[in-house]
Amino acid sequence: MRRFRPRPYDPNRKDTRTPAQKAAQQRNFRIFQLRGLASFRFLLTGERRDALLRLVDQELRAIGAEPESVRAEKWKHEMETA
Repeated sequence: MRRFRPRPYDPNRKDTRTPAQKAAQQRNFRIFQLRGLASFRFLLTGERRDALLRLVDQELRAIGAEPESVRAEKWKHEMETA
């Protein structure tokens, strides 16, 4: 039995979110997009890979999120100690 029943789609439904909730959703989606872009860095080589990571880190820092290079180091350390 499903505990959650999805709301049926209603094109006339009003968006009742507050401006803060909308801003938070946009920020979180931007972080999601940047992390997705950073995951493609392994397709690049040398300076381009480093430039992409620097650019993504710069953007993430600008919006107050943890840089991808820091997350990658934490993940690497976690995998080595596991």
